Amino acid sequence: MIAFAVGLAIVLMQLLGCMHPPAGANPLLILLSTSSVHYDWDFLIFPVLTGAVILVVIAQLMHVLQQRFEKYGEKNASPSL
Repeated sequence: MIAFAVGLAIVLMQLLGCMHPPAGANPLLILLSTSSVHYDWDFLIFPVLTGAVILVVIAQLMHVLQQRFEKYGEKNASPSL
């Protein structure tokens, strides 16, 4: 049943043009392993907070690089005939 719900959610996100959250596996991991593993507050730091910070840093880096290359392309663009 969980696999069906995950598959349905992915199909709906694709049809609606929504972004798939990469951290969606965190709640699934907790739900599937609560009977065998005791989660403490450390789980919020590793992997949840660490993953979120890495995603934000990569997004900011991509944004800065995209702006620099767009400006570089405008300066060095040759005029079209």
